[in-house]
Amino acid sequence: MAPRKKESAEPTRRSARTVSQSSTAPETTSNSAAKKRDHDEPAMTHVSAPEAKKAKTSLAVGDKLPDITLLDEEGNTVQIGDITHEKGVILFAYPRASTPGCTKQVCNCCFPPHPPYFVFQINEGIQACGFRDVFDKVSSKEYLIYGISTDAPKANKNFKEKQGLQYHLLSDQKSELLKALGATKEGNKTLRSSWVIGKGGIIEDVQLGTSPGDSVAKALTKLGVEV
Repeated sequence: MAPRKKESAEPTRRSARTVSQSSTAPETTSNSAAKKRDHDEPAMTHVSAPEAKKAKTSLAVGDKLPDITLLDEEGNTVQIGDITHEKGVILFAYPRASTPGCTKQVCNCCFPPHPPYFVFQINEGIQACGFRDVFDKVSSKEYLIYGISTDAPKANKNFKEKQGLQYHLLSDQKSELLKALGATKEGNKTLRSSWVIGKGGIIEDVQLGTSPGDSVAKALTKLGVEV
């Protein structure tokens, strides 16, 4: 009997190699496409939760003043949404009533040329009295003035009477409006700030963390009022 020829395994090995290569080809293509996408797509900017929350809640120019209910220095209810129905408003925030900086924010600078008096007024005199001294000019532009702090109405009343202020001081003890406007900092403290709000409640100018003197000057500049 003639010996049987030994079958070659080569075709089988070649076939297996071909199958192996064909099965890995899509994976290589997929990896290549993924790398291309990773290269082409821009990286996403990470925004921390606190920053995202602040961005959503802090009002800016063009936003409308929220309708929040506060108390004035007499304890009367003030609906924030109502104060801009007839006129625009300059709203300024101060950390605490009767402190030197707040008094500066509210007594302008009409000083006689007498050094001791000048020094006294610089220390006790520019955000609250500053707005007091330009009250008529601001009124002529059809704007009202309001101060706001976390003080109780009684403290604001004493402050108003002591400084002879013609405008109302709002009590925001829970920082509802102040937080919405971005005027709070760590420890629920108030950031000295000012806003110009047009008739109808649209915010026209924002000055956060301003100095007492700049608080007045920048608000007047926005209204076109000469200091």
